[in-house]
Amino acid sequence: MEILIERTDDPIRYAIEEIKTLYKSDKKPWIIGYSGGKDSTTVVELVFQALKELKAEERIKQVHVITADTMVENPLILPIIETFMKKVKLFAQKYELPIEGHILLPRIEESYWSLLIGQGYPLPIQNFRWCTDRLKIKPSSEFIHSQVSEYGEVIIVLGVRKDESISRYKSIMRDKILNRLIRKHPTLKNAYVYGPIEDFTIDLIWDFLLDDKSEWFDFNQTLSSLYSGSSSDECVLVLEEDTRPCGNSRFGCWVCTLVNEDKSLRGFLETDYITDETKEILEKLINFRDWVLKNRNNPDMRLKRRKHGQIYYLGEGDNRRIGLGPYTLEARKEILKRLLIIQKEINLLTENSISKELIREAELKTIRSIWINEGDWEDSLPQLYFEIFKEHPSWSEKEIALLERDEIELLIDLSKKYELDVEILKRLISIENNNLGYAVRSNIMKEISSLLFQDWIALKDKSDNK
Repeated sequence: MEILIERTDDPIRYAIEEIKTLYKSDKKPWIIGYSGGKDSTTVVELVFQALKELKAEERIKQVHVITADTMVENPLILPIIETFMKKVKLFAQKYELPIEGHILLPRIEESYWSLLIGQGYPLPIQNFRWCTDRLKIKPSSEFIHSQVSEYGEVIIVLGVRKDESISRYKSIMRDKILNRLIRKHPTLKNAYVYGPIEDFTIDLIWDFLLDDKSEWFDFNQTLSSLYSGSSSDECVLVLEEDTRPCGNSRFGCWVCTLVNEDKSLRGFLETDYITDETKEILEKLINFRDWVLKNRNNPDMRLKRRKHGQIYYLGEGDNRRIGLGPYTLEARKEILKRLLIIQKEINLLTENSISKELIREAELKTIRSIWINEGDWEDSLPQLYFEIFKEHPSWSEKEIALLERDEIELLIDLSKKYELDVEILKRLISIENNNLGYAVRSNIMKEISSLLFQDWIALKDKSDNK
């Protein structure tokens, strides 16, 4: 259906009328992608204003405001997003609007730290962007799919503008339905995209947000201060792999390594918005990010085979060499240790404007289980935690070390004596332990066979990596 709205010299008023008209035109629920930035904030507030002007009987469908918390969000931005979502709930209740806010999280077993510190995934880089799919695309896509399953079709409302960048402009115009306000989403079936602020300039955005008659005015003043001295773009709702990373934005992941220089944190150091105390915290985070990036390809921190045992070769002929696999268990311990030390240092400071939880309890428990299954039979994570915080985690007794220290040492001595790879022995024992208690254990032979037919190489043989 083609929708016509009478033109007006006031672009704000025109956008509100357009939103009202499109909203009433069908029964497709709306999903607004919110990132915490100025553009997505403008879209949410425009939709609120439009729905407030509708009669109660015209508010015919639900509007969902969603944001993907990657669990490694910029710690200065996350409290802003959480505050905004609370306001969404408050104002929706106050005006009886069918609007809900949702903070979407990745699955714990697929979180950044669970994969990097737990599984040993190397840091994401441009040609290995494992983070984008798991932390951003999956949580948002799963929510959208749930709405499509229930209602048949959805409209995704995005805060994208033509004058923000050439690439964004091309993305906006792609798949545009002729003479209509919406366009087909390129990858999500039965999903359409609507951009109510496509023609807005940055000056118009700030004129709207900093209108002192708005109920959102105090919040928007805080938002404005976050942009002081910044010319960087912001993130959008990520639903496609080729979406550019947000590391050049103040609204990206604080540990982003998809860009050479992370502006997500560093840009704040040059502003007057934050205190010296907060700047000290940001410096610690920047130093950590730079350290892990510097050591990404450190051969002493990486296995010489892939996750499932296959040797990974680079080059051909005389140039053929063994590539780097996941992080070693010792390297993962070192990364976690440095991360927890920073978290402790942050907790000792009194500044309240920064998120202090760098890694969550659920992630630590997941990492612990992965390590034990991979041969960390001493169950070293609780001890590592205790060495830093001088207290045992509340969940430290919920896992039992598979073998005692003297048993592990005996196993290592025997493997050396009979020239066996101790890691293979550990994996075999772990497979047996994981299958204990099952009445039918038909899979155990498959697991053992898969393990024994992998390629193995002694880690101590440095010559193989030349």
